[in-house]
This record gives sequence, structure tokens and C-alpha cells, in this order.
Amino acid sequence: MRNVYYLIQFLLVILAVLFLAQNQGQTVEIRFLGFGRMPTVDLLFVIITSFVLGAVLMWVYLTIGYVQNRTETRKLKARNTQMQSELESLRNMSVESIPEELPEDHGAPALPAETATRQSS
Repeated sequence: MRNVYYLIQFLLVILAVLFLAQNQGQTVEIRFLGFGRMPTVDLLFVIITSFVLGAVLMWVYLTIGYVQNRTETRKLKARNTQMQSELESLRNMSVESIPEELPEDHGAPALPAETATRQSS
């Protein structure tokens, strides 16, 4: 699967090089949001600059996501360690330390009045 990925990347690079070679020497006029015009520049410069700016912006975006994921992973690992130690302490608790009488509601939801009367009959 990885080889297919590399093959596709290689073909895209070849296509990009062919595109640049065919359009070499052409000049374009750039307008950006109506702020005026840049002098005519080579199309090759525009394409390479756009690619580099896109790569830098994508790198920044991915770096922010990576840092957020690492932070969340650290928090979850700490929580997991805490829960593992709590589980271990509960496993080691002796039976005598468990209270014999449970509270009235034992944390269970209350039954509706009709159901409670049917169960007592």
C-alpha cells in the first residue's frame, strides 16, 4: 500500500514538472483583492510561491493539531494511570472494610408508585 502512495506522489511530481516546463517563460499579472496590481511576474514564480506558502500554512495547521493531540494524550494517560491505581487499591481492599448495610436507595433509581405496589403484592 505504501508503494502505491509513493507511486502516486511520484506521478504528481512528474505532472507538475511537465506543467512548469510547458509554461516556462510566460508572465502573468497578479491582482490581489483589488489592492492594486503587481508588476508582471513569471508564472513559474507564482506557482512555486503558491506551493511553498500552502506547504507552510499546512505545516502550521498540522503542528497545532499535533500539539493539541499530544496534550490530550498526556491528560488521558495521566487519567488512565490514576484509574488503574484506584482499581488496584479497590482490588486490594479487604471484605471486612465494606459496610454491611447499604443505604436505603443504594444508588438505584426509584420505582414509580404503581410498580412498587405491584411488586409488594
